[in-house]
Amino acid sequence: MIYLIIIAVLALAILSCTAHNRDTNQESQPLLTLTQELSGGSEQALGELQLFLSNRQEYFNRFEDELYQRGIESSEEVSPEVALVDALVRTKMLVYQDHSSDPADTLVWLNELSEGSLGQSVCYKELEKHYSETEYGLSAFLEAPGYGPSLFDCISGIGYKLLAINEDSDAYALILVAEEKVPNVTKLARDADIPLYFANK
Repeated sequence: MIYLIIIAVLALAILSCTAHNRDTNQESQPLLTLTQELSGGSEQALGELQLFLSNRQEYFNRFEDELYQRGIESSEEVSPEVALVDALVRTKMLVYQDHSSDPADTLVWLNELSEGSLGQSVCYKELEKHYSETEYGLSAFLEAPGYGPSLFDCISGIGYKLLAINEDSDAYALILVAEEKVPNVTKLARDADIPLYFANK
């Protein structure tokens, strides 16, 4: 009788573990798919997120110095948003700027992110001139509608949408998403619980 009880307990434990792993995989998949989409299929970025999801302590140990610079001192403090942003920064698929950054510098970085497409547009020259003459930081042009030429409109004109990943800091984690991919990216972000800024701009 006791053997039957032991076998039953073991079977329940195995079923519970299997169900937990299945739920974890279902929760992780949108984040991994989002990472793949935003990184252009980078194996490096995908590998970093897989490590974060499978072993957060090992992830923390690997990137400890960079995380300390962010004020993150333990693996429990690393959020999915931070892991995603850092992976995209390391693979040069994201422009990371403080809210007070010089908008002229941000414009240059965004042009590089667009592989030079942004710099070929007429509005780029208008933005370049306006930003070179302003004393305001980047947030004035991202948060205040109608102040000067629109960076959002300029980027939309080359077939991209400017979005930012909300990682709960005062910085902007800026990404460019091809217009045709925006619906899929925003859905994946919702499914992965990754909040985005500027989706309605």
